[in-house]
Amino acid sequence: MVADWMKIAKEYLNGESSVELGRKYGYHSSTIIYHLKKLGIRIRSPAEGSRLVRKKWNKHKVLLELSKIAEFNDSPSWTYLYKNYPKLLGAIIRYFGSLNKAKKCLGLKCNRMQERFHLPSDAKKITPSLGYVFGAYLGDGLKTDRNKIEIYCGRDEDFTREVSRCIKNWLGKKPTITRKSNCNIVRLCGVEIKRFFKSLENFDWIKNAPIEVKKAIVRGLWDSEGAVGKRALCFCVTDRKIADLFHSICNELEIETKTYYNEKDRIYKVHIYKLEDRIKFYNEIGITSRKKRRKFQEDLIRNSKYALEDYLKVIELRRNGLGSRKISKLTGIPRTTVRNWINGYKKPPCTRLLSLI
Repeated sequence: MVADWMKIAKEYLNGESSVELGRKYGYHSSTIIYHLKKLGIRIRSPAEGSRLVRKKWNKHKVLLELSKIAEFNDSPSWTYLYKNYPKLLGAIIRYFGSLNKAKKCLGLKCNRMQERFHLPSDAKKITPSLGYVFGAYLGDGLKTDRNKIEIYCGRDEDFTREVSRCIKNWLGKKPTITRKSNCNIVRLCGVEIKRFFKSLENFDWIKNAPIEVKKAIVRGLWDSEGAVGKRALCFCVTDRKIADLFHSICNELEIETKTYYNEKDRIYKVHIYKLEDRIKFYNEIGITSRKKRRKFQEDLIRNSKYALEDYLKVIELRRNGLGSRKISKLTGIPRTTVRNWINGYKKPPCTRLLSLI
């Protein structure tokens, strides 16, 4: 029995792990560690063990092992190696980056990656749904190494639902939605989708796009990186190209904007200051989030000289047959203002939201 443990100890010192020895001799790894300690052998840490495993491999050994497998399997696939030779597959990724690159060194046939989802031909048409998804992607999107595109929607459920709805209209299928640390992540998988979005990052196609698509792009950008301030609508982004895109489309829609660069935070800020332009942005482009919509409406009513109730009261008294002089005495509003409201001129800004509240 002692001779068996001495044999196991020699193999352990030669680089075998306790887990591998346990599988080989039918013991649990903790039992092997216990007996090795009794023999006075120092147990390796996990980091030391992984270093020893790495030392076993090099590029020459990897290619040699792969060529041996190729003798009875012309072009071994990823799945085959993962099931039968997981350590060799790990070494291939470590030294060559991919299985196909290792195969090219040996002159083997490279297996083409199978695409689970093919981009429909209709999906390449420029539509408002695609414009909104692309705008949200520019604002909160991320391309991962695993042929995935992720859009981080934060805690905003309205924004998450709108992105999901537009993706379904665009691709004809629902995206995957996951929640990680109180953040909703909308995920799209596929090599073709990733390549298509990469081709769209050249903004030249936007110049000839329909006006509805441009509005959708701005709405997607603002929903992802926009905020309602006390005196302005703000859009903040770190990329100058995206800030210029937002600025140019707004100017095309005759919405005046001003762009600033914050050196401390290293971000570009695009502000819409004028009340007329803010209302135009709200009515023509729109705001998806109910929370942001409510805040915009409250700020607009708060900044008006006359409240919405004053205007409604004047209109109601006029319907009851009272003249402008009597209405002015009852409400305390100047007669010229009452006359203008009755005739449809110079209404308070808050009345522009009557159809939206």
